[in-house]
Formats: sequence, C-alpha cells, structure tokens
Amino acid sequence: MDPVPPRLRRERHGGPGASLCRPVGAGRDAGLRGHGPVHRFQRAAYFGSLLPRPADEQQAVAAVLAVTRNASVPFGAPYRSGRFATYNTEYRTVCDLAGRRYFLELATSPNLLRAELDRFDLSPGAPVMTLDPHDLTLVGNVSGAFTPAPAPF
Repeated sequence: MDPVPPRLRRERHGGPGASLCRPVGAGRDAGLRGHGPVHRFQRAAYFGSLLPRPADEQQAVAAVLAVTRNASVPFGAPYRSGRFATYNTEYRTVCDLAGRRYFLELATSPNLLRAELDRFDLSPGAPVMTLDPHDLTLVGNVSGAFTPAPAPF
C-alpha cells in the first residue's frame, strides 16, 4: 500500500529512493487551498487575535503590517478567474489615529513611508498634495516630500 494520501502522487526525482510528493495538479496555475478573500480574512483575524499588546507605535505598526503581509496576495498568483477573481496586493497601509500618522508600504518596494498628518492642511479648500510612492529614494518620514497638485475633480 502506498503511504502517500490519495490526493497526492509520487514523482521520482534524482537517484534511487528520492521522491517528492506534490498535490495532484500542482504547478504554477494551481491555486492553494485557503487563498480566497474569506480565508485571507480569517487568517488575518486569527493572527491579529494573537498579537501581544504593543509597547509603542513601532511595535504596533510592525505587528499590523506583519498580519497584513500574511494575508496579502503575491505578484503572479494564479487566482484571476472564477467567481471571485483575486489580484495581487499592491500596497499595505496603517493609520495611527492617535498619533496622526499614515504608513504606506508598496509590495514592490522595501521602503516603509510615513506621513505626519499634522504637517498637512486638511481644511476644506486646502491644496491637494501628492507624492510618488514608487520613488525608491523615499523612506521613513516623507511629509516634506509632498508637492501641490491640481485638484482631481
């Protein structure tokens, strides 16, 4: 009797006795179980419930980003068809409401950006400010790097 469960098949690789078990249909186009939006939400809720109380803002932001990364969809994921098409995660954000800071992490950049909201005029009619988050020279506090832009509408 083959010790490999029926949903797995044995493929020989290398010399005698070498084997690798893969799910049937495994490959670039085969999705993993638990990749859908509901599963990602459940995974984030579960890991979020395990987080210790942070001692400071740095620990809080790091913890929230860690959970968010865990629920992110990587580039190249093969989940673009079906009832609930899923696309890759392009960015992750955290907002510290008490400290009035906004954090942004692009999935394609190693840099974490931070904007100090108190440094912006958020009153009605204030100028629109913009920032190119794809600029890899930006890291950390980027509040001073925003520039005025035309109103979008």
